[in-house]
Amino acid sequence: NNYYLIMKYNWEDVKKVPKLSGGFFEVFFNRKISILITRLLANTPFTPNQITVFSFLITVVTVYFISTGIYKNLIIGAILIQLAYTFDCVDGEIARLKKLSSAKGAWLDSLLDRISDGVLILAVTISTIE
Repeated sequence: NNYYLIMKYNWEDVKKVPKLSGGFFEVFFNRKISILITRLLANTPFTPNQITVFSFLITVVTVYFISTGIYKNLIIGAILIQLAYTFDCVDGEIARLKKLSSAKGAWLDSLLDRISDGVLILAVTISTIE
């Protein structure tokens, strides 16, 4: 499909994506990086739901690193979870940019966010067991 070979969305379109409120770190760090990733993905066939699942898969990999309790792996896990949270911003930006927001997508995003929270807590707990 040649649809995505044509630059439908430009940098000005991406910069106009409405920003949702969030915490300090999200507003001043995650969104600064996520908007750049959104710019790269804007003219690709990736859907918001695919990006949501990708973010969740990063979290699943992160669980392994954190659960080991090994210092080097904890650092890798921290970097990966930050990447996952950044992609969690990208899915919404892509949805709003491409006008693909849906109740199903919001439900999937929320569900995977809660599962991510739970498995990360479990990973941290496992990492403290000697």
